Amino acid sequence: MIITQTKAAADEMGGGVAADRFLAFSLAEELFAVEVPRVLQIRSWGNVIPAPDAPDYVLGVAGVQGADSYVVDLRKRLALRSVPPNSRTLVVVLRFSCNGVTMPIGFAVDFVSGVHEFDEKVTEPPTDLHSPANREFIRGVTIVDNRQVLVLETDRLIDQSVLASWATARVPDNRRAH
Repeated sequence: MIITQTKAAADEMGGGVAADRFLAFSLAEELFAVEVPRVLQIRSWGNVIPAPDAPDYVLGVAGVQGADSYVVDLRKRLALRSVPPNSRTLVVVLRFSCNGVTMPIGFAVDFVSGVHEFDEKVTEPPTDLHSPANREFIRGVTIVDNRQVLVLETDRLIDQSVLASWATARVPDNRRAH
């Protein structure tokens, strides 16, 4: 299964408008959310090959939209109990940009619960967070269907130095600065 967000779907889901629509997903029985305009695909787990020089939170590399993309163990990145991916694992592919290069990066999740709309202003800082998730990556907390949803600070999920090296690797030799 691969769900790819087209430009029309992004516009319909709020892409290009306000970032008040969020894709919610679960990890270790916690609900998390990311901005819908950042979502490129939701795909089934599969064909991820190890990436030996990547940080320990990277599961490997997979083909996404015709290009190699790193796949991150989001459980490990958020300091949650890590479990090996299985046939039910999904990969949420998000758009990242660095040094003028846009690249897809996948994040392994347990389950996607859907798109929710809420005003970021009602999202409160995680001062009294009752979750084992690393607070460094949490922008705020909100409630959806009587459940706490931790809104992720998406740009912090990948170290900037790592992102810069991945961006450099994606630029063809003739576009690199000399």
